[in-house]
Amino acid sequence: MKPNNKRHQVHHTHQKSLLQRIWEHKILYLMILPCLFFYLIFNYMPMTSLVLAFKDFRFDTGIIGGEWKGLHYFSRFLIHVVHRLLLIR
Repeated sequence: MKPNNKRHQVHHTHQKSLLQRIWEHKILYLMILPCLFFYLIFNYMPMTSLVLAFKDFRFDTGIIGGEWKGLHYFSRFLIHVVHRLLLIR
């Protein structure tokens, strides 16, 4: 008797590449785009404003090139008399 070789055969399934899977489900990826844009605009864009609050911004050096001031401007704001009145009202 011959052994049954069919049991020992491994079936290799052809897996699709990432680009093929994306192209196959392109409608779903298009539906994700508005959510992704919303997330980027309202969660990551404010981070640049947060960095600018602690830097001495100049147009010629840009956001990255400005000198780090830390809490200097916040302390000036809280110490000044006029701003103290604004915070009280």
